[in-house]
Amino acid sequence: MDSQNLVQPYYTLLEQYLDYARHERSLAETTLKAHREYVAAFLKELGDSPPERLREMSPAFVLTFFTRQAQDKSPHMRRRLQGALRSFLRFCLQKGHFECDLAVAVPCIRSYRSRAWFHHASGA
Repeated sequence: MDSQNLVQPYYTLLEQYLDYARHERSLAETTLKAHREYVAAFLKELGDSPPERLREMSPAFVLTFFTRQAQDKSPHMRRRLQGALRSFLRFCLQKGHFECDLAVAVPCIRSYRSRAWFHHASGA
């Protein structure tokens, strides 16, 4: 996703978020690159609508976007998408673009691990 193709207000918002993530959260450049890609795709979904549309965004919009984007991704890439989207949505809440925390609309991704160590340790 080329973030240069975003309409100006959204491009500015993306750059503000990445600056925040870089300086306040100390994210690595490789992580920031992934966040740029995912957040740019999310903002691209808003099209040419005015930035005020952010205030009108629903949890259903967030869930639909996440579901569509995560569909063909590995569990690892889904978790990266999940983290980037939640981080961006919380940033927007902090900056007053939302009235409620839309990050909760991003579903949890279950991680199933082998429980062989548990059975061994418990004697089961």
